[in-house]
Amino acid sequence: MGSAEEKQSFFGTYLAPSESLSEIIFGLIMVLGFTSTARLTLGEITSQRFLLAVIGCNLAWGIVDGVMYILGSVYERSQRLRLADAVQRAQDEQAALAVVAGALDEVMAPLMTEEQRIQVYLWVIARVKGMTPRTVHITEGDVYGALASGLLVFLTVLPVAVPFWLFDDAQRALRISNLLCVAMLFIVGYSWAGETKMNRLVAGLLLMFVGLVMVLITVLLGG
Repeated sequence: MGSAEEKQSFFGTYLAPSESLSEIIFGLIMVLGFTSTARLTLGEITSQRFLLAVIGCNLAWGIVDGVMYILGSVYERSQRLRLADAVQRAQDEQAALAVVAGALDEVMAPLMTEEQRIQVYLWVIARVKGMTPRTVHITEGDVYGALASGLLVFLTVLPVAVPFWLFDDAQRALRISNLLCVAMLFIVGYSWAGETKMNRLVAGLLLMFVGLVMVLITVLLGG
């Protein structure tokens, strides 16, 4: 039998639970907002055109989201290297401590006493001082993370696109598609409540409500 890491899904390997949640919510709200806005602005549209438009919309945003994932990953590594460079350039230990504290205090202060934090920061400084300067570049993990991010956005739309494939009546397909979107928002919130201490039913209803509000804002603003 393989280890827990080997059994982890592709998405779980490259995306944190919070990232996966945001991608799924993004995809659902995107397609729900798109179909609602298209109905108001374009009038009568055939189911086939709706199907192509919905898939195309989320495919495009999946690509954009993947690119943004890569840019975000590169930026985060750049910030870490800037921190390491600042530590290495510090004139003395106190200056280096100030640099590390400025970057980590917000996270570490609730968890440790000041004495404990200083000890940890000294370990960080010792580690950084021995590092060889590196340059930032796109890694294989960035590419796979971008693929996971984009796929999650795109795949989220497939169930809500099915009604446009099954029914010739565009209005009927649209109503069923919107209901599926709302139901999926509830299911996602219910499922992801396991990552928190929230009540599953409350989490599902809350995410469904927030999603509908965001869609309403998007439609009202013409997005």
